Amino acid sequence: MQLTSAMKVGIVVFIGLCFLAAAVFIIGDIQFLNKRYYITVKFTHVDGLLEGAKVTFAGVKVGKVERIDIKSGFVFVRISVAEKIKLPKCTRFTIDTAGLMGEKYLGMDMAECETGKEDEYFKDGEEAKGIEPLRLSQLFGEGEKIMQKVSKSMESINKVLGDEKVIDSSRNMIVNAYEITLSAKNFMASLEDRIDGIQDNIEELLKDFGDVGEALAAVIEDNKTNITELIQNYRDAGFEFNELISENKKNVSELVNNMNKTTFNLNKLISRIEDEGKTAEKIKEMLENFRKTSKNVEEATSSVKGILTDETLESELKGSLKSVASVAKKADRILSGLKGGAMKLLYTFRMDKNDKKTHNDMAIKLGTSGDKSFLVGVRNIGNGNQLDAQICQDGGGKLVKRMGIIKSKVGIGVDYKWKKNVLYSVDLIDTHDTQVETTSVYKIKNNISLQSKVENALKKKERNYNVGIQYAF
Repeated sequence: MQLTSAMKVGIVVFIGLCFLAAAVFIIGDIQFLNKRYYITVKFTHVDGLLEGAKVTFAGVKVGKVERIDIKSGFVFVRISVAEKIKLPKCTRFTIDTAGLMGEKYLGMDMAECETGKEDEYFKDGEEAKGIEPLRLSQLFGEGEKIMQKVSKSMESINKVLGDEKVIDSSRNMIVNAYEITLSAKNFMASLEDRIDGIQDNIEELLKDFGDVGEALAAVIEDNKTNITELIQNYRDAGFEFNELISENKKNVSELVNNMNKTTFNLNKLISRIEDEGKTAEKIKEMLENFRKTSKNVEEATSSVKGILTDETLESELKGSLKSVASVAKKADRILSGLKGGAMKLLYTFRMDKNDKKTHNDMAIKLGTSGDKSFLVGVRNIGNGNQLDAQICQDGGGKLVKRMGIIKSKVGIGVDYKWKKNVLYSVDLIDTHDTQVETTSVYKIKNNISLQSKVENALKKKERNYNVGIQYAF
């Protein structure tokens, strides 16, 4: 069959119409094959949303706006969604803009679902409530309200800052701050000068103390043999005294018996004189006094006799003599330990917070080869000269216990090392009128520490604060 020109033209036109129809369906997003279901979303304002606008879920296009109707003052937007997309009941519906000036579209995203509604989904024909879009007119209205509030606040600030009293007060405050800065600068300069002077004095004192320490060490070394011999002689004398008492116990007992007999005869003589009457009154008084004296002697000799005849007390006396010998041995060990221990010179410069008075303290700390050390020094040099003489014992770890003379009175103390550079101390001073003194020490360097002290901490009226710096040589 031969095609005519008319048939050829018809075929070409038919093919063109098919392509045109396909283009219309593609451009118009007309889909006949994909099944859809419809949901109506209720708004009070759609802010320019048009029919045919896209519908997205989490940014992915899933449908389009089919129709927009207005009923009873509300806007009902009918949308179509692909059947394979299941929308949970907790979906939020909003009207968004693509970019700054792009088209309006209806966007959907997930919100937090209530318990028990996670598996509920929208069905065809159901209605949902949308979230109202924020309009520019509302933004401008809110901005205008904010500007009015800011304007009122600025007026109030101007009234306050424009007041002459406030201006004068601010000017005086700045001047006072400048004067305080100058005073602080001058104080720091004077403090630096004073510290430099103190350091020079300390260096001279350290030099003299070093010479004294060397001389003292030499004396101890030269006389160590003599001291040891003295302790040994004292120990031997104790043993000899013990043996002497044991050997002469019988003689001493006889002496006591004779003294008792003499006392008995004196009592008889006094009784006879009393029978002779008043003529011997003076002699009677004299003998009465002598009798009292004899009675005291009798009591004393009875005590001595009891001690010498009691085997238990005799053994205790021997034990006491042995204790004396043990003390002598300990004294020998202490002298040996002092030689092997460390020695430090501590100088402290303090200033009272209340009356701004300054104080100077000096102490020597002698360490032994064991866990004990000795602290001897003077506080408030030239202003009371209070003595310190303490025995210190390391309790192991962070705790050090002290006892002895503190500020010229009997006292005890405890040091607690909280951190590597922080030390806290508590002292109980005077057993009759107890005073509590607390000290905080912060070590800046190995030989320089800052010190904060509270004296009479429990008595508010007598409480005194002072701060200072301690230098260790």
